[in-house]
Amino acid sequence: KRYKRQEKIGIHKKYSILFLSNRLYRGNDGGISVWVNDFEFSQLEISLIKKVFSKVNKTIFYKPYPSSFDRYLESDPVLEEIYKYKNLKIIYNKQDARYLTGNSKLLVCCIASSTLSWAIMSKTPVVFINFANIAPLRKDAVEIFNKGLFLFNYDDKHSMQNLKKLLSLPYSHINELWKQKFFHRKKLIQNYISSDI
Repeated sequence: KRYKRQEKIGIHKKYSILFLSNRLYRGNDGGISVWVNDFEFSQLEISLIKKVFSKVNKTIFYKPYPSSFDRYLESDPVLEEIYKYKNLKIIYNKQDARYLTGNSKLLVCCIASSTLSWAIMSKTPVVFINFANIAPLRKDAVEIFNKGLFLFNYDDKHSMQNLKKLLSLPYSHINELWKQKFFHRKKLIQNYISSDI
């Protein structure tokens, strides 16, 4: 029931593009949950910022994953990178992502977690970036995620260039492409998120 109420959150679209980060610094235990250490994860997000987000012709809002305390004394290198670009903004509140998804015109997620589930159930167009070495999708899920969402495999050649092109399209065009994926997305939701039973 909570998932099905997700689409009712947000009438006014406050955010143009909202990137929901799953990067939570974990000290020495990061490899257990996401297969990479803190440095590797931060470098991947910095790469996304440099190669894709900073080159898009729209404002992109970056929502850090909420943390209860800082694990490092140094400033966050990902946030430091974001400060360099005028089209990138940081959302500083620690509000859970589920309350922001409906307030955006387009959502960008990485890692198949509850964050992605909330995003999909909001009925807002969703871009999903699949990493080969950070909690990747199972092979049997890749096809339906590709058909139901805007899926980009980070390690595929030209994938990030194609992502930049999609993010730069007019919202009317993005919404039309999103509507064409409706039936596959319904199947994705039934099989991987929440059934109607």
